Amino acid sequence: MRIFKIIIIPLFIFSSVYLHALYAEEDRALYTQAMRAVKEKNFNSAFMDFKIFLEENPESKLAEGALFAVAEYYFENSDYYDAFYAFNRFLKEHPQSKARIFALVYLSEIARKQNNQELAEKLEKAIISSEQIALLFRESKEFRFRSPFLKKYLAVYFIDRVEFYIDGTPFAQIHY
Repeated sequence: MRIFKIIIIPLFIFSSVYLHALYAEEDRALYTQAMRAVKEKNFNSAFMDFKIFLEENPESKLAEGALFAVAEYYFENSDYYDAFYAFNRFLKEHPQSKARIFALVYLSEIARKQNNQELAEKLEKAIISSEQIALLFRESKEFRFRSPFLKKYLAVYFIDRVEFYIDGTPFAQIHY
């Protein structure tokens, strides 16, 4: 019985570690496939790969980026209902993300498009209070994020407003 324990337990541990590494590699392969599709400008295929990745790997470290990409895709295709759901899910599952303020501004824009001014204002207050900004000796503070769809996000906090840019183009502005 003792020999059984000496052989089986290490074998079990080794196989568990090996399988975990194997699944992690498969995770990366699907995510890499999605990123390759983005670089080839095949956004529909990238979206589907990100969506499948999320379904199969919700606990992966890469899920944060995949979920933001799915939400971003919905918004870009004017599917505001699914974009709203996906950005809310993103905020719930990744509350400390660097992309948090960008998800909030997307939600605010969706609320405006749906004529929900009350929600838009509530989200804008969340954006304003989300970053502890000290502008001592400077005019502004910037926050940057690059999405899996390779979009460059920029939020610039000034003393009286926040400006949001996507790929250098103004996206939203909040005054306070």
